[in-house]
This record gives sequence, structure tokens and C-alpha cells, in this order.
Amino acid sequence: MFWLEKSFTFEAMHYLTFHDGKCRRPHGHSYQVTIRLSGTKLETQGPKKNMLTDFSCVSRVCQNLKEKYLDHYCLNETLQTDSPTSEFIAKWIYEQLKPQLPLLTAVMVSETQSTRVWYQPETTFNNHNTHNSSQE
Repeated sequence: MFWLEKSFTFEAMHYLTFHDGKCRRPHGHSYQVTIRLSGTKLETQGPKKNMLTDFSCVSRVCQNLKEKYLDHYCLNETLQTDSPTSEFIAKWIYEQLKPQLPLLTAVMVSETQSTRVWYQPETTFNNHNTHNSSQE
């Protein structure tokens, strides 16, 4: 099994409408995101030979999502929720990226240096995507 990880950062504000503490107030974070793709087969020919997938392709997809919805936005507005927690953000990013990155298996979101959340759908625990879609 190969695991490929790509990280990116973004700055954003949010507030947790129903939180019983200070997170109810608008505030910002410097978010760190790591996405994980996994598979067992590498490309066998062409410009991506011996790659699980090309890092530049992953970067492009992540950059598009970051620019359109995440960086320097109010996440309550762009993610259309009254409670954009790290857990919610991780799942939301996964759902947005999965159609374009079929080997995606997990997303990590960190809003501080000491906190992080991993989202991995239950189906990926026992049913790893073991081949590249381009090889089907």
C-alpha cells in the first residue's frame, strides 16, 4: 500500500453559533490541511510512470478548492453551516475533493499547533481503493 500526502494552509475566520464558550465569537485560524491518497498500483507508463498520482495534479485540485471556498473567507458562509468545526471542515473538504481525487482516503485539519482532526469514511477502513482509476 502506498500513501501519498499533500499539505496546504489557509487563513479563515469562523464562529460556532451554539458553542457554550468563546468559540461562539467570530475568530480566525491559520489552518493546516493534509490530505492522504492511497493505493497499491503505480502508473505503468507515460509521464506519470511509477507514480501513485502526480503531486502537481493534487496541488492544482487543492489550490482551486482553497481559493474558491477557504482562504480569507468566513467559513460559516462559504461552507454554509452555523458550526464549521474542524470535524465538519475535514469532512467537507473530503467530500469536495473525492470526485476529483478518487484515491483520496483521509483528510486532516488542524486549527492550532496542538489540535488536529482526521476524517476517514468508514468504508475506507475495510475497503481501500487499491487501483488507479486510469488503469481500469
